Amino acid sequence: MTDISFSPWEMFMNAGPVVRCVMILLALASLLTWTVFFAKSVELVRVRLKLGRAERALEDAGTLDLGEEHTRGAGIAHALVMAAEMERERSQDIPDDREGLKERIVLHLERLEAAEGRRLMRGTGLLATIGATSPFIGLFGTVWGIMTSFTGIAASKATSLAVVAPGIAEALLATAL
Repeated sequence: MTDISFSPWEMFMNAGPVVRCVMILLALASLLTWTVFFAKSVELVRVRLKLGRAERALEDAGTLDLGEEHTRGAGIAHALVMAAEMERERSQDIPDDREGLKERIVLHLERLEAAEGRRLMRGTGLLATIGATSPFIGLFGTVWGIMTSFTGIAASKATSLAVVAPGIAEALLATAL
C-alpha cells in the first residue's frame, strides 16, 4: 500500500493539468488583487494626508492669493485653488457678475473633482472583474476534479475511497483557492 500525502502542495502537484492551471490562475488573481488593494490603500492614505494639510493651509490663508501659495505641492487642492483664481482673473472685466462667477467656479471645480475621482478609481475595474469571475473559475476547477474522480471510478471499476479521494481532494483544493 502506498502512502499518499494530502498536503496542499502534494495535492497541487498530483492534480491534473487543467485543475493545476485553474489553481495557478486563481493564485495569480489573488496576488493581483492584494497588490491593487495595498497600492490603493497607500494612495488613499497619502491623498487624505495631503488634503488635510491643504485644508489647514487654506483655513490659515484668508485670501485666494495666499491659498495659492499655501497649497503649492498639495495635488488636487492646489489645482482647485488655481482653477478658482483663473476664473476670477477671467471675470475681472465683468464687475457685477458675482453669481455668474460663483457658478463658473463651481462648474470648473466639479469637473476637476470628477477627474480626480476617476483617477483614484483606476484599478478598481480589475478588482471587479476578478471578483466576478473567480468563483466561476474555481467552480470549473471543482467540477473538473470531480469529473476526474468519476473517470477514476469508471477506469478501476471500483468505488473505494482510495480511488475517489485524490480527485475529490484536488476538487476541494480548487474550491478552497
